[in-house]
Amino acid sequence: MPYDKMCKTCGMDFTANRVDAVWCSGKCAAKYYRDHPNPDYIHAEKDHEYFHLCEECGQGYTINGYAERGGKRKPKYCSPACKQKAWRGSAQQQAKRRYDGGKANQQKQSSGSGHKREQDNRQRYSRAEKRDPYVILGVARGASKNEIRKAWKALVLKWHPDKNPDNVAEATARCQDINWAYDQIGR
Repeated sequence: MPYDKMCKTCGMDFTANRVDAVWCSGKCAAKYYRDHPNPDYIHAEKDHEYFHLCEECGQGYTINGYAERGGKRKPKYCSPACKQKAWRGSAQQQAKRRYDGGKANQQKQSSGSGHKREQDNRQRYSRAEKRDPYVILGVARGASKNEIRKAWKALVLKWHPDKNPDNVAEATARCQDINWAYDQIGR
């Protein structure tokens, strides 16, 4: 939809395709900006530095206000080290998390929900570690890395749980054994 406009620089009438058009040509726009440089409010002296206190160490630091644009949150910490330290917590908090995590695992095992499965996994891994990785992958001891990789890939494709939906537990166990053997000799 064409719009009838008047050029802001030369005052000529022109037809524009946009509502917000104010110049009849690029030459008029360039002349306008040469005659009217950036307005004063852009160059006004403003304090863009803001003072903050680090939430971890309490040290004061300043940030540039321009860096806060784009919806970014104000930084809480004075350095990446303080941020990491706050995320990790103190040594006592880390120890408490480890201790509580161990208690939670013991409670899970005592409740019986995953106890048998974890026991089976431990037995299977101990069996796999006692077994020979070459036997699991079905390759000779002098096999090259390429042959080992081909054998591993074929066995994984054969025993992957998605390929064996009728017996997922056995397929998962076999696939894990195959991957363990490949980790031992193939990489």
